[in-house]
Amino acid sequence: MSIPIPMPLWCEDWLTSETVDAMSASMERGYLRLLMRCWMGDGCSLPEDERILCSWSKLGPKHLRNLLKIGFESHPNLFGRLTNVKLHSFWMERRDFEKKRSDVGRLGAEARWEKHASGNAQAMPEAMPRQCPPLPLPLPLPLPEEKSVAAAPRPPSKPLPSPDWPGRKLAEEWATEQHVAPSRLPQWWAALQALEKEHGWPAVAELVAWVRRDEFWSRNCRSPLKLRRLDKDGIRYWDRLRDEMEKPRCESYRRPLDIPDLCP
Repeated sequence: MSIPIPMPLWCEDWLTSETVDAMSASMERGYLRLLMRCWMGDGCSLPEDERILCSWSKLGPKHLRNLLKIGFESHPNLFGRLTNVKLHSFWMERRDFEKKRSDVGRLGAEARWEKHASGNAQAMPEAMPRQCPPLPLPLPLPLPEEKSVAAAPRPPSKPLPSPDWPGRKLAEEWATEQHVAPSRLPQWWAALQALEKEHGWPAVAELVAWVRRDEFWSRNCRSPLKLRRLDKDGIRYWDRLRDEMEKPRCESYRRPLDIPDLCP
């Protein structure tokens, strides 16, 4: 349809649902994001692709699987797709309603044109050739002169890091873990090189390994670009995470992850 159907949100059902109330804040956010993606998808559906759904919901695979068991089922008409039963039934009703309204508008327009067609026939130039002589054709406009524009010089590309540089392997492993496209690797390399110049490679490797291993920051710091940014209090995430790393924490808070020693 030319105009997208607005997605409904049953506020009372959402706020009083025991299932939603038992979710964590991240799972509730991921559930709402998947419902919106489902509404926009083909036939109100989601693909059965864990990598895509993790990216859309911003959840890890474990929490995503629990969420799919709670709120989604196999699509009744599309193979290999998922949907929410309540959302799909309302989507079908809205689609039929919009189709009927479009058909009624089209038939009404056709009826109006047929009604006025005979009444306007006498005023057409084809019916009155003497009273309505044909208008002269307009003169063609001169074509604009073509001007050759020199192409702007391309900025010099940044040299790729050496294959022996440990940050290259670190960025590739981290990007694979976060399902990041390889085209973004040059930005990650540049961020790691800038951090290496400021703090030295051993400190960078140590902090990145801790971030990837930490249960909370592995989901909230998903690239080295964030380490150079400021939080809402104006503190660099590098300094904030260094302080978090030095605090003693319960071992059960960290998830097991085999991080190789990348310090030279």
